[in-house]
Amino acid sequence: MESPKNSHKGPRTKCGRHCLTCSLCCFDSTMRMVGPVLVSLSWILMFFAAYTYIYHYCPLEQISPWEGFGMLRSVLGIYFIFSMVYHQLACAIVGPGYVSKETVTIGRNSGKKTVDIEVPSPLGTWDTCKYCQIQRPPRAKHCHICKRCVLKMDHHCPWVMSCVGLRNYRHFCLLISHAFVGGSFFLSHTIPLFPLAFSTPTNNPSTNPHTNPDPNPVDTQYKLHVNAIAVATTLIGSATAGVGILLWNHIRMVIRGQTTVEAWRSFDRMTWRETMGTGKIPYRGAYDLGWRRNVEGVFGRSRFRILHIVGQFLLPWISPGEGAGELSSGVFWKRSK
Repeated sequence: MESPKNSHKGPRTKCGRHCLTCSLCCFDSTMRMVGPVLVSLSWILMFFAAYTYIYHYCPLEQISPWEGFGMLRSVLGIYFIFSMVYHQLACAIVGPGYVSKETVTIGRNSGKKTVDIEVPSPLGTWDTCKYCQIQRPPRAKHCHICKRCVLKMDHHCPWVMSCVGLRNYRHFCLLISHAFVGGSFFLSHTIPLFPLAFSTPTNNPSTNPHTNPDPNPVDTQYKLHVNAIAVATTLIGSATAGVGILLWNHIRMVIRGQTTVEAWRSFDRMTWRETMGTGKIPYRGAYDLGWRRNVEGVFGRSRFRILHIVGQFLLPWISPGEGAGELSSGVFWKRSK
């Protein structure tokens, strides 16, 4: 007879495992397999945008991509592609930062207990991972896809084939920022031409039989340009809209000093209903130190403040300032009062 403890997991399958457990395992395996596909898809989308601009947009507008103002736009497009590829690779290569024996050693050498620390919130306790059987500091969570505990885990992102956590969260924020700005830059050029794919041109020389007795070749080339621009606009527009929503959510979480895991776990329906329409924030995170210090916890401190953050956006190789989370051990976290 099945014990009440596991009854919530549903009936067992032929392999003797619970349906929920099998479903989660299938999901984790799918996420691991789909990662390379999504990374390849993102690169194809970026280079398809560049191809559309050079071989379809510029001929249609009768401008050269390597002269004058056209060259300036080409350089900006190359810059956005380079920045996105740089931060995407940085997310995967740098990694999120994993809990290790060294992490536990740092906690023990601090003179504090590593288990059952008495703090107001469960988010601030050291505990033992039931999967890794290793003690982990506050804000560390186990990733079932990476099969390791991640320091200050935010989420697992298949688009970079890695978890997003303490070490690479800044790169992830800059990645989606460049993706949104770069996508908006591309759409600002192609959206005005998008309706041409659904209309018949009246001022195109190819439609005048007196100046062009055989209009078919020119018409075919013209339709190829506008249709390619319409397809690229639809794909890039959809991706930019999705990235924009993601960017907005992460801007809010950076300002509030939260991770995605903490934001989901701290959602209180009753509190939300009570504060709805009052303009008050229904929940203040356990690690919310004020928006300035929260932002500095991701991008670091500097004498130039906002200029330093803008510099990290403009020049990908600029390192974060002092106090950035990725430069810390990820063991100790200051808590809000």
